[in-house]
Amino acid sequence: MIISHENKYIFVELPATGTSAISEELCRNYGGERILNKHSTYPSFLAQATSDEKQYFSFSCIRNPMDVAVSQYFKLKTDHFKFEEPHYLAERNLLNKIVYSHRRLDQLRFIRDNDADFATYFMKFFRLPYSSWAVLSHHHLDFVIRFEQLHDGLEAALAKTRLTLVRPLPVRNKTGDRERNFLDYYPENIRARAKKIFQPFMFEWGYEFPSDWGKVENSLLNNYWYHFLNVGRRFYWTRLKHDL
Repeated sequence: MIISHENKYIFVELPATGTSAISEELCRNYGGERILNKHSTYPSFLAQATSDEKQYFSFSCIRNPMDVAVSQYFKLKTDHFKFEEPHYLAERNLLNKIVYSHRRLDQLRFIRDNDADFATYFMKFFRLPYSSWAVLSHHHLDFVIRFEQLHDGLEAALAKTRLTLVRPLPVRNKTGDRERNFLDYYPENIRARAKKIFQPFMFEWGYEFPSDWGKVENSLLNNYWYHFLNVGRRFYWTRLKHDL
């Protein structure tokens, strides 16, 4: 999380949405400094912020979840963050160790042991409606940058704090081994599952499925499960999640 007292802004780093590049740029050129932990949530900030800081211009990023899923797959496949190193577990509480082991490490080992492509990985591990902790507070932030327009979005956000973009946004933390557009990793045989998994989140944030995928219904049942599961997810992300 990045704050600037001089320019009165707070930047919330939502994982896998290009925030590493923006955070480094804010600290280098726009008076930003790091507070809390990298992926602390906005509610975590509000819990310790002064009354003045709570009025700071707040912004973050959002990304097409189908793109996020592909990026996560390649980060696991290339062991981008050295997920099995002891420090990833050492500082976590017991619940987080269990969640991390049964999600991130199980996925990494499945991909590695089976040389699984994205479609195989997706069909095994994606069964419930997708969500991220954007649902905690992104609707209440002052501005949300779309990953698909990261440079222009940063420029627009800075303008709202009366700052001017000083240089093009550098590329940071690029996922290795990925060469194609994320849509190319969704063959026809997994698209029905993808529509079911991503529909509620995508519709909430104004993302569209490719027109050649056919009709995507705004399913009442799917939306119910999405919002029902988000109740537990919100509790986990705000009360039990270990910020890293």
